[in-house]
Amino acid sequence: MPLVARAALVSEATAYRYFPDLHSLISEALAGVWPPPAEALAPVADSADPVERTAFACEFLLHGMLARKGAVRAMIAATIAKPATATARPGIRFGLIDHALRPLDGTLGVTDP
Repeated sequence: MPLVARAALVSEATAYRYFPDLHSLISEALAGVWPPPAEALAPVADSADPVERTAFACEFLLHGMLARKGAVRAMIAATIAKPATATARPGIRFGLIDHALRPLDGTLGVTDP
């Protein structure tokens, strides 16, 4: 937080007033950075193949995590240090998985695909 405060040209006290911990700062910084699942999976929108859609979702997620690895590591560390913050993680992967598997909505849990 001291480095963040310095970079933002504010005091540490001001930084902590708005963001009580690193987790809340990173969450705010990443808000809106990831596209919604439908937008992220637009290249495979016409595919009904859940394998192709899920593979694309995984690749999209992993590339995004690699591009933001510092923030991802900080979020994971915050979750380990303060397990209660785990519920505040963005959960990008859940939205991607749900959207990737949407073609199976009528079969999952109803019949054996």
